Amino acid sequence: MSMVFCRSCGHRIHESAAVCPQCGAPQAIAIATLDLRSQNLAALWCAFLGAFGAHKFYLGKIFPGILYLLFSWTSITVVLAYIDLLVIAFTSQGKWAYRYNAGRLTAPVHLAVRVIALIAPLVLAVGLFGGVMLPAYHDHEQRGRTVQTL
Repeated sequence: MSMVFCRSCGHRIHESAAVCPQCGAPQAIAIATLDLRSQNLAALWCAFLGAFGAHKFYLGKIFPGILYLLFSWTSITVVLAYIDLLVIAFTSQGKWAYRYNAGRLTAPVHLAVRVIALIAPLVLAVGLFGGVMLPAYHDHEQRGRTVQTL
């Protein structure tokens, strides 16, 4: 027996209920499992290709996905994708079901996805600092060797 949430009031109802007993709102009875959006998959799309709007396309938000794609040459989309990653990774299972799956619950967010969301800025910072600091260090070392030989 699977429980879903009412599309109108959010009350838990049986999956075969045609109307919500709480508010009387009609419900979609048959929802194909292929139409369900996984919170884990959306977070992974966002973590790895979020700057290009892959997570927006996956969630069915075509216009924002196109905007991400058009502005992907700026670093604005990287910041927005990280904010989206935090929202996706830490949204409750019920709220996700209500927002994207018509009240149908899917698997909860995996711990690894939440860890990726939390360490993403650290990985980015280490990469940026390594890309800037290592060439500067090698340049400094080269100048030191030049001065020693004179």
